[in-house]
Amino acid sequence: METIADTIPVTNQALSNIPFIASEIRNFLLKNLAIKIDGSLWDGDGVAPNIFGIYTKADEYVAGASGITDANVYDLIAKMKVSITANSDYDPNYILMNPNDVTNYLQLKKDGNNNYVVPPFVEIQGGKMFVSGMEIIETARITADTMLVGDFSKAVVYTHGGVNIDVGMIDKQFVENMVTIRAEREMALVVRDVHTDAFAKETGIAAALVTLAT
Repeated sequence: METIADTIPVTNQALSNIPFIASEIRNFLLKNLAIKIDGSLWDGDGVAPNIFGIYTKADEYVAGASGITDANVYDLIAKMKVSITANSDYDPNYILMNPNDVTNYLQLKKDGNNNYVVPPFVEIQGGKMFVSGMEIIETARITADTMLVGDFSKAVVYTHGGVNIDVGMIDKQFVENMVTIRAEREMALVVRDVHTDAFAKETGIAAALVTLAT
């Protein structure tokens, strides 16, 4: 496990106004910590003190020439799912994409007559989009033109305790009448080496579509 942390410097005067400012400081710090945790769980490189992220662990999908007419991301998703399920018991349940890619590649896909294209294996339930039974998760954390498909039952997040908050001084803070507040959480993302093929990442959607169409 590794410790993910975020800090914020505050003045002693601010700390003395605890009833007024404590809630704002805590909320700001915890939000920043949550953002760092999300980033680490996505693409952490695993080099201490960083944890491994799911994108880092996932196998890279390599598109093959398939002769698909007007290949689109729906086709790519179907191909990526097959690459995971072939000769395995995996059951991919989530697709992670950048919001811009979801809009441009999926929601705004039209045919030659300017009609929106929604394949029969796409469902909308409660405002959520499912492609071949897999839920689309949109997050700006994901770089545009990349995506990940996976069986997330094979990824487990372990934590040790909750969020710890400490106050201390660093550098010249004693003479500057300041302190640093630190929020941290100890955690790890575990994807066993034998299960990295439960996840497939595409590092270049546009290029993959060209390949699928050849």
